[in-house]
Amino acid sequence: MKKILSITLILALVLGLCSCSSAKTPEKTVTSFLNALKSGDKNKADKYGDYDAVLTALELPAIQAQGSTKGELVKTAFNKVTWEIGSTTIKGSKATVTVKLTTLDMTSVLEASLNDIYTYAFKNIKTTSATDMQKKDYEIYINNIKAPNNKTSQNTITINLKKNKDSWKIVSNSATANALSGGMGGNKDMTLANVINNFSSRQKGPNTGEQDQSGQQIQK
Repeated sequence: MKKILSITLILALVLGLCSCSSAKTPEKTVTSFLNALKSGDKNKADKYGDYDAVLTALELPAIQAQGSTKGELVKTAFNKVTWEIGSTTIKGSKATVTVKLTTLDMTSVLEASLNDIYTYAFKNIKTTSATDMQKKDYEIYINNIKAPNNKTSQNTITINLKKNKDSWKIVSNSATANALSGGMGGNKDMTLANVINNFSSRQKGPNTGEQDQSGQQIQK
């Protein structure tokens, strides 16, 4: 009888420990979200945060990624992302987690990519359809993300979370999406404007009505 009781107590203890160890925490939620981004897994990422907010921050300005390119873009951009979980503060159903994040310097990648995109578009706009041009834009962009000598950027960010029953979920905002996108989310318009101005000033051909890949007139 004592033996049976001992086994029962041991099983109860083991089950209790398993239950505690599998309980979701803010730290595990952040880690799971970042790992899902590294694998480009939207379904898994959406359990912990907002995948689309990060995707939107990473997309080319005014050109949305289509189909499988979305997953490839996120997966490629996060391939070399590393992080260290710092302090956690929990107040009722709200929590904050500090994260030391190392990402690619995506603003530099975007600038290089837009220069390559405009150079290609300037030469091929008359012979390439809009759909094929968009595919080429993302092909150029993703290849630039994969370049081995890209700069990296380090930031310590604070991620906000909210508890729903027994699980935590990241509260999406532009600051978090911008940090996770390597700073690109908040710099798209300025980078695009600079590239267009610089590119336009370099084109001194006899014609003045050339178009960029979006169909807009390039001023010379």
